[in-house]
Amino acid sequence: MRKCIKIAAAVLAAVLCILVALYACITFEITLQNTGAGTLYAEKQRVHLCARVKIRILPSETQPPSVLKRITVNGTDCTASVHLQTLYIRVYGDTVVTAEFESTAGKAVPADAPVFV
Repeated sequence: MRKCIKIAAAVLAAVLCILVALYACITFEITLQNTGAGTLYAEKQRVHLCARVKIRILPSETQPPSVLKRITVNGTDCTASVHLQTLYIRVYGDTVVTAEFESTAGKAVPADAPVFV
């Protein structure tokens, strides 16, 4: 009986090692795209499954300044999840983050809009 337990433990350890090695080898890419005057920065470009990634959103500092109009992750609008010019996402595959910036020229700027002047 003890021999069976030792064999089962060794097999389980081997399977666990294989799973850890596979996890370490599989990474996903984050692609950043933007339209208008502004920039996106990701703390990492290649990440593992379920990794949490910080995306910084920086509107243009030029005159006139710009504001974030919309941000999507793989086509899903995540604008409401932006806080202090930062969006946190979980990665479950290759991910595309797209931001649309618009100029504030001739427009009233919302009080909570991330603007650089």
